Amino acid sequence: MHSEAQTLSPEAPLPPPARPATWRVGEYGIHREAFQLTLSGTPVGIEPTPLRLLIYLLEHRDRVVPREELLSAIWPHTRASGASLERAVRAIRRAFGDSRRRGGFVRTVNRVGYQFVGDCVGEPPRERQREEPPAPVFRPTAG
Repeated sequence: MHSEAQTLSPEAPLPPPARPATWRVGEYGIHREAFQLTLSGTPVGIEPTPLRLLIYLLEHRDRVVPREELLSAIWPHTRASGASLERAVRAIRRAFGDSRRRGGFVRTVNRVGYQFVGDCVGEPPRERQREEPPAPVFRPTAG
């Protein structure tokens, strides 16, 4: 029996899934390319590390992300501690006006990890306009 899995070549990797360029969480916008958090279009002050963590949690919001994975993903070349991770999560909650007790955006799973649980909608990247006009098409003439 022919299966689709048999037709895939190991030399031809699957394309990565499309990742949103922007997420909308209520009036907030998290913009990957601009590396910015906004509230109703106005930038919200947040340090780069908590913003990286927020984007990572959004990308993996379908699951609880283990602490060890977050530490290695957000601080890849540093020996960061759990305290660094907790500070970054607190900064995210502060930026959203949230608290651990309310648990509106980032859920803590004690001794396991964190999960983004706020209602969000991902917006795909916008197609970039071509900077150059398309090349002319040459057609052979009869003659």
